[in-house]
Amino acid sequence: MSKESSQWLNQNTLIGFTNKRGHAWHYRASDQGSEPNHYPDAIPIEAVQRRLFAWQAQPRPLYVEVPDCGLVEVEGKQAITCSDTGHVLGIFSSGYTVHQYREWLLDRVSTILDNGLSIGSAGLLRDRAQAWVSVEVPDNITTPEGVVFRPNLLACTSHDGSLATTYKRVVTNVVCDKCAVRRFAASPAQPGRTRREVLGPAGLPGGESRWGPQHGAPRSALSYPRHSREEFGGIFLGLMPYPESKDIWGQQPGSKSVAVSRRIERRAEGSA
Repeated sequence: MSKESSQWLNQNTLIGFTNKRGHAWHYRASDQGSEPNHYPDAIPIEAVQRRLFAWQAQPRPLYVEVPDCGLVEVEGKQAITCSDTGHVLGIFSSGYTVHQYREWLLDRVSTILDNGLSIGSAGLLRDRAQAWVSVEVPDNITTPEGVVFRPNLLACTSHDGSLATTYKRVVTNVVCDKCAVRRFAASPAQPGRTRREVLGPAGLPGGESRWGPQHGAPRSALSYPRHSREEFGGIFLGLMPYPESKDIWGQQPGSKSVAVSRRIERRAEGSA
């Protein structure tokens, strides 16, 4: 489930390629408003600009109300607000730099919207404090083992300090379309800082490396054979046998961790 309401998800997120993937899990026609948020093919850049990023985050001075003194400005602090509603998104030090959604999630990403790459989803979360854009290939990829997935580039940033501006290649298994966005929500980073884990010199993946052979590893990982608990115990003990005196953390053989290892070993021997 999502922390956002159904109405918010249906009016502040855009979902593409529904002809190939169907509706999103949160789709509800009654919450769509005046314009549907699902697109049968790729999401046009114009739609993302108009429906999600038509406003800007503006720094404002921060004041507190003091009895008998009125409003007193807080030095060294600033509030980040929405230009159209005045809603406060976050409070930061005066040195904080705003990364506008349109510039960092659309203008920079648009340089790679070619060779079949298009916007597959985009959205606002946390009352506009977070945003993402996903650039994807239209078709899913099926491995020889029958695993269905699609590679995509996720770009995200925030105005509340919860997410650093990030561009990241991920592989999304189609059984759960929410997993890609959760990868960012689960890893908060320093505000105002750009993560460049998988970026090229221009700040985005370049050349054939975008969707190249490196995705062969995730495909194989998804199709690894399953082992029973006893089989895994035998493999684990073969690689990491418990020591005779103390383990690497200085625990005695009678400790809980060693006792668990011995139980696994007995089960593995019993199944042989």
